[in-house]
Amino acid sequence: MLRESPTFIEINLSALRHNFLELRHKIGPSLKIMAVVKSNAYGHGTTQVAPVLDEAGADFFGVGTVDEGIELREVGIAKPIVILLGLLDGRTEPFFEHRLTPVVENIRVAKLLGAAAKKKGQSLAIHLKVDTGMSRLGVPMDQWGGFWQEFSKIDSLRSEGLLSHLAEAGDPEFTAFQRENFSKILSDLEKCGVKPQWRHLANSIEAIEGEGRGCNLVRLGLVLYGAAPIPRLKEKIALKPVLSLKTRIISLKKLAPGTPVSYNRTFRTKRESRIGVLPLGYADGYPRIVSNKAFVLVRGQKVPVVGTVCMDLSMVDLTDCPSAEVGDEVVVIGRQGSEEISADDLAQWSETISYEIFCRLSPRLRRSYVEN
Repeated sequence: MLRESPTFIEINLSALRHNFLELRHKIGPSLKIMAVVKSNAYGHGTTQVAPVLDEAGADFFGVGTVDEGIELREVGIAKPIVILLGLLDGRTEPFFEHRLTPVVENIRVAKLLGAAAKKKGQSLAIHLKVDTGMSRLGVPMDQWGGFWQEFSKIDSLRSEGLLSHLAEAGDPEFTAFQRENFSKILSDLEKCGVKPQWRHLANSIEAIEGEGRGCNLVRLGLVLYGAAPIPRLKEKIALKPVLSLKTRIISLKKLAPGTPVSYNRTFRTKRESRIGVLPLGYADGYPRIVSNKAFVLVRGQKVPVVGTVCMDLSMVDLTDCPSAEVGDEVVVIGRQGSEEISADDLAQWSETISYEIFCRLSPRLRRSYVEN
């Protein structure tokens, strides 16, 4: 970690707590909440974020891998932890040692876990995943009967939960199709005398708009961190951005009209210009594609990013911000004065989504955690 760099990420834990409580109020008391903190809590820092969500009242935690689950246990999270990617590397011991709950989506994994549990003389709680239309992980609908016939013979596994994943929660018609498929599997299980304690299909969008219909557990991810998966959610719940990305101007020079800036000379000054240099580049997760498209905040106003974003550096045109000086704070994501640049703004300039903006922020950037 480059401690000497003035570029850093600020995480507002008060905003995180606010978002969780707003979501708790919106969703209501009847549904349990799984806080999804996989991928380093979407770049926000798992070990700092999870305890705040735990204290605020999260009922479950969802992570991608076993190692992420162990990390949560090591910082004192005692609540159920669901390993959403299941058994990736063949290690079964951590599920027992650290009380982790695997997602099972094929019979091969079920048999491996079942054999390990039987050897220990234990019963392992699992969540079964069915593919209701995502065509990714999960038992396909047309293979469910054959899967269940084999799975039901494994008496060392307990089907504690049933889940699926929505492909496009913002599309009511396709979501209804997936919800109907999910209900069919639940009905089939009930006919076999099995009623999973936990049923979860709803992600952030469906939890807010569909109220988790037919389920008793919802998985919340991006909204916890103050970003909306689709624009219309911003009108339905008051979220606060949790993450800010900040740096400082480290160099400033005057350039004559027609002077090229940065690699490949993709920008030339059209007038006498003041060009500032920022210690921020694509090695930090700042996308190269935003070259000559993005804006940052300096002294409360938006200034353009000019020239090609480099590995460690970016340039900004400060000509219309004549008071700017070396050492001034620069906000890349976040608010400064009355202006704001959101992760969604940066995602739009990058032709991607805010999830990727958060997750690609480099581990070399120091994280600062504040209560505000």
